[in-house]
Amino acid sequence: MVCYFFRKYKYVPLVIYLLLFVLMVFRLCVADVQLGSLAADDKSRFYEKYYVAPETAQITFPEKRNVLMIVLESIEKQYADETLFGQGGLIPNITKLEQDNVSFVNYHALSGFSFTIAAIVGMTTGLPLYYTGPRVKEKMLGATGLGNVLLKNGYQTWALFPASGKFSLKENFLRRIGFQNIYDGERFRSMLRSRYDANPFDGVDDASLFEASKPLISRIIHSEMPYFIFMETINTHLKEYKTRACRNMGFEQETQADIVKCEDKIVYDFISCF
Repeated sequence: MVCYFFRKYKYVPLVIYLLLFVLMVFRLCVADVQLGSLAADDKSRFYEKYYVAPETAQITFPEKRNVLMIVLESIEKQYADETLFGQGGLIPNITKLEQDNVSFVNYHALSGFSFTIAAIVGMTTGLPLYYTGPRVKEKMLGATGLGNVLLKNGYQTWALFPASGKFSLKENFLRRIGFQNIYDGERFRSMLRSRYDANPFDGVDDASLFEASKPLISRIIHSEMPYFIFMETINTHLKEYKTRACRNMGFEQETQADIVKCEDKIVYDFISCF
């Protein structure tokens, strides 16, 4: 019956093939496959040479140092180039922090770290991420991460970030790799006394994040246990969030360069508080 139907209506196979093609294209679009990373020309044996599985390695901390790590969204080294952006570049304050403290200069970008959540996954697990489709939103199941290692060695682990923890299921991922205490943008929004005028990814802008987290970080600093605090910014994401805090500091935010300059200032002011 099926064969007869196909012979009689010759256009049916064409329609089926067309539908399958549309379905495949749709699946690629919603899957967020990082085709640019997959098609990277550079071949590397970096992982074969250097990667060590943390669950099998013997990692100890003879001296436990406290760490506050701030990951800056879409802030590029090139922003410090004075030949492109004039005296001081766009990030003079961040450049000053880099010059006055220990910093890394000999680093290289690897494929699989080209978008925000992939960069966070890579930073905390040492593994690349190419695909974040609906069924693999729970990223890196079974992987051992930075938080797991720190917890095992007596650290308290914190993650403070401005977007909702539901976005890209970031909160689930961070909890799974050992971050016990998590404050996302939704939680910070409920803590703020002042009004906010931007809610990137259902959260708060960076100035609001820093304002709300200062008392919390002060309590963590004065606690007896060693701590690792992971923070992330959002204002310089592609949606270019324009905020009252930046306008109050004289940044009109008409251009992305102006938004970057404001981010440079609020990050520096926050770090200077501690």
